[in-house]
Amino acid sequence: MNVKKMLGVAITLALILPAVSAAQDGPVIWLSMLQAKPGQSEALTQNIVANGAELYGQLMAQGAVYEWGVAQPITHTPDQAYSHVEFVVFANWEGVDSFVKGFVSARMAMSPEERTAQAAQLQALVEPGSHFDVVNRGVHVGGASLGRPSYMNLAFFKAKPAADAMGRFQEYVQPILEKLSAEGEIGRFGVEVPELHGDPSWSHVFWYQTPGLGGRDAFHAALQAADEARGEAEAAAMRERWGETFESEAHWDEILAIVHWAGAEGGEGGEGGR
Repeated sequence: MNVKKMLGVAITLALILPAVSAAQDGPVIWLSMLQAKPGQSEALTQNIVANGAELYGQLMAQGAVYEWGVAQPITHTPDQAYSHVEFVVFANWEGVDSFVKGFVSARMAMSPEERTAQAAQLQALVEPGSHFDVVNRGVHVGGASLGRPSYMNLAFFKAKPAADAMGRFQEYVQPILEKLSAEGEIGRFGVEVPELHGDPSWSHVFWYQTPGLGGRDAFHAALQAADEARGEAEAAAMRERWGETFESEAHWDEILAIVHWAGAEGGEGGEGGR
């Protein structure tokens, strides 16, 4: 499995975002993946937070960034090439531009010795050549925030040509997630698509946030109950429509643990917080 598939939503935490239902209205989610050297996982998290907190805090105050943080996968695949994800949810591309300008300005304000020392710190923590980026667009955000996130549950799909992927989400998945969010079983949920295209193995990622992994039990129980309520004929017809929409062999799931998070409304959680 191509590692660049990972984390579309990756981190679409979107805990503090307004509801979104159109691509042009949705946030830009920038995901930077890194692989820590053996024994350096906690140190890498601390390095990312220390180097990003000030600038991201300024951008959140300006409304350019909604939230940012660090996540780590708790599910792994044989060819997985990252241990950390630094995620930033920008309001739009203008927000990304503000970040780039702020980053360059901060670097220019450092002495050559400070820049060299900062680079050496990162090199001591990260496996060479492991960094890559994924940039997504949030096309739907719903549900109610439960505060600082604990887990992101991601389901990746590849839609068939001209298929109505969002229609299937709205028909089959969205009503269940809305009900579970209203009951407090899950928090925010949504859909992301690639904003910058580079990996053709997926087209949509459906995601939902849970305060604990038991939220997955509630989700699967709700799926089963919804099928039973429809009756055998309608449930079979819906499964057929789903199969006509997505490539079945292209689907996979991921679970991410959020180890640091800060949001524009003042929420914040350090390593291991909840």
